[in-house]
Amino acid sequence: SFVREPAVHIPKLSNDPFKMLKPRIEEMIATKESAVIVLHPYPAEINAITEWLRTLPSKGFILAPLSAHIAQINTEKQE
Repeated sequence: SFVREPAVHIPKLSNDPFKMLKPRIEEMIATKESAVIVLHPYPAEINAITEWLRTLPSKGFILAPLSAHIAQINTEKQE
């Protein structure tokens, strides 16, 4: 099944595209309760996401693997 949840593909638009789109991502998580984020493995993005991950608990966000997200969606569909 396809994940039909908010998703963000972060294109290589600048030297730090994650930083540019981080407010949009956080808004999506807060309003939709979840988001799928796809990043390119560029050093600037890896560094930015690593720093951001450290802030998630203080924002009430939980990092989970995509497989857990899909399993939750499938469980909700069966209920």
